Amino acid sequence: MRSNAVVGVLYKGVEPYLEDYFSSIMWQTTKQFCLYFFDNHSEGVCHLEQYFQKCRDRGIKVHIIPLPKKNCPLIIVRKFMIDFLKKEKLQKIVFTDTDDYFSQKRFEKSFQALEESGVVFNDLIPFNSKTKEEFPSMFSQQPFREVCFKDLLDKNLLGYSHLAIQAKQLENIFPLKLKNVPQVTDWRFFGSIL
Repeated sequence: MRSNAVVGVLYKGVEPYLEDYFSSIMWQTTKQFCLYFFDNHSEGVCHLEQYFQKCRDRGIKVHIIPLPKKNCPLIIVRKFMIDFLKKEKLQKIVFTDTDDYFSQKRFEKSFQALEESGVVFNDLIPFNSKTKEEFPSMFSQQPFREVCFKDLLDKNLLGYSHLAIQAKQLENIFPLKLKNVPQVTDWRFFGSIL
């Protein structure tokens, strides 16, 4: 049986945010997923065992995948991550940023939306970390609409952290084994799905 996955990258400097990140994973309304963490030489992986164990205690499998080199550029991390996930037996994938936290139903709603759509962009509410002041969200301020190329050019509103996707779509999006890592992985990715 194919499983659902929640994916994140551990990197140097993310440690102060991990408590909120893992707390928001623990309070998700669904626990029917595995966690995949790609370790880009985080200093906190040894310290994270307490969080990993809490996940395991709730029946969530945790996979830690080290990157081939330490402190890889984001482009290489994303290419490695996509290539790795293509080989796993997954059904649906929710990408996350490990310095973010999520609403209680984010994973459940993402998995449900993927029943009808190949790709789903999750809402994001940015805020100022010093004042905790929220800024208007791109998606919640208007009825759902399709994202067009102009949105990508005009705003920095989409990234892997806002994305949920049917795993089979990864082959359609990145069908080629590229010898050289593309310098615009995000643009290739989003260009493929639009």
